[in-house]
Amino acid sequence: MKISHSAAYALEHIIRRAYNGCDRGGVVGLAEADFLEDSPLSAAVAVLAPLSLKYSDEQLMDVSDFWATYRFELSHDKFDAELIQQYIEDLRNLVHKYYS
Repeated sequence: MKISHSAAYALEHIIRRAYNGCDRGGVVGLAEADFLEDSPLSAAVAVLAPLSLKYSDEQLMDVSDFWATYRFELSHDKFDAELIQQYIEDLRNLVHKYYS
């Protein structure tokens, strides 16, 4: 089951913001709403994984908490709309914190 295109579009823009406004389809194809409809967790992987190159695990406790909250819930075939909206908001907040 897919997430809505508008939710996937929001995720695309979160990735693009983290990567300094890369084009649609950037970040080896991850910054694309059409792809993210089927794989919303890929947005978090795209923007959070590189943080470990710059910050220690202790500095990324909020990222670890985020990952613990969403990694299993978003690895299923069915996505709850409320959960997706909260995921988008939480991911947006992390990108704002670490990429601003």
